[in-house]
Amino acid sequence: MKNIQLWLLCATVFAACLLNPGCKKDPASSKKSLLTSVECWHLTKIEFLDSTTNVWEDFFLDECLTENCYSYRTDDVFVWDNEGMPCDSSEPQTIEATWHLSSDGKTLTWSVGSDKETYTIAELSENRLVLESEVTDFGDYMREREVFEPK
Repeated sequence: MKNIQLWLLCATVFAACLLNPGCKKDPASSKKSLLTSVECWHLTKIEFLDSTTNVWEDFFLDECLTENCYSYRTDDVFVWDNEGMPCDSSEPQTIEATWHLSSDGKTLTWSVGSDKETYTIAELSENRLVLESEVTDFGDYMREREVFEPK
């Protein structure tokens, strides 16, 4: 009798989770947690997809780019901090923007005033963030991929 009661209890809890959307994982919420849990993301690699060969090619990454810190705060503010020597002396020390994650958790958008940059999230874990975007006016290259890792 106890086995039947235990089985009924388990079946009821399982059924309640299936019918209750609160038991389902929210992809945007999970990805937002991963983005904001890392205090500082550093750019480690840039690649471009060559449309003639369909091969990703490494792009030379200047040291000044790898010193930058990219932070996603929980209040939807994105902070880019030029922690080292700037690539261009006219660059500000920091830039604040807003960031938005699509409801399906697949697209990330940065907004500074009226300027927006939209990326597809190709990979996101606590140790790696890979963003992809379309490229125009850059020869045979049609996509860019940026790889970030925690500092």
